[in-house]
Amino acid sequence: MVPGEIYKAKLKSGKLVPVIVISRSDLNLGDSSLCVMTTTYRFDIRKDLANCVPLFNGKFGIAEDCVAQCNNILSIDHADLDTSNGPIGMLDRKTHRKIIKAVGFALIADCVPE
Repeated sequence: MVPGEIYKAKLKSGKLVPVIVISRSDLNLGDSSLCVMTTTYRFDIRKDLANCVPLFNGKFGIAEDCVAQCNNILSIDHADLDTSNGPIGMLDRKTHRKIIKAVGFALIADCVPE
């Protein structure tokens, strides 16, 4: 698993929602946990917030408009991901950079991706 891949994951709510892998590839090996960023379908409310990045229906394997919540980073087990068909999508470089910048905003850091 590599940063930017999008999978469906079963979260505490019991629902399957898109999550974005954000931990480094070398940390995602084996059956241990990995870091992901959650998404929400509360698009209209969150699409313009500095800590959120909009993801649009039809891009990156997303089935409906949602936002990446860059302040909501979780460590989850590989078993919580639906990997049966691989990732549902992969972020492009531009969107991945926006996410890193939004994480920097959430953490009060000047994160500038390479």
